[in-house]
Amino acid sequence: MLLIGLLAGSLVRLQMPQHSIAALVLSAELTQLLGSAEFAGRLAPALEHYLGILQQRLELATASLFAWLPRIYYVLVFLVALDCLQP
Repeated sequence: MLLIGLLAGSLVRLQMPQHSIAALVLSAELTQLLGSAEFAGRLAPALEHYLGILQQRLELATASLFAWLPRIYYVLVFLVALDCLQP
């Protein structure tokens, strides 16, 4: 609880709205990161690094989706065409 209170205080100093703090999802990975970053006194760089990793994961997932989406579409078109050819 102390960590969340300190995080809220840090975000308020950064002039972030209070409702955005309430919607913050704390995963186990993020909680561990915040604890160690706070202890080391490097909260801002650690958050930037974490957000960079999340951005890379999102870009990879998006690229995978866009790579597989046409293939799925072609399979569906093939199945519809195959169904139309059967008497």
